[in-house]
Amino acid sequence: MQRSIICPHCHTGSNHGVRVCVGCQAEVHYGASKEAVMLVFVAAIICGALVGSRLQATAGWLTCGAVLVAGMWAISRLFCDRVVFKRVYRTR
Repeated sequence: MQRSIICPHCHTGSNHGVRVCVGCQAEVHYGASKEAVMLVFVAAIICGALVGSRLQATAGWLTCGAVLVAGMWAISRLFCDRVVFKRVYRTR
């Protein structure tokens, strides 16, 4: 079954997976935002540094990797249905 999306700018229906809206040429982005991905990277580095400073460095690296993998899995599940339409309005 093909999922469809509707552009909030021009209200044109499109199939899920398109990169550009056919009605208004707005860019279509799927999944997690760049900010959420960067948050996971920063959290993994901080957790790894804290564990590495308290225990051995190897434990810190393993913790960093585990937090990174778990965080990326979590945000991919949380943002699996996220669709964002980005359009540049030209006023001239």
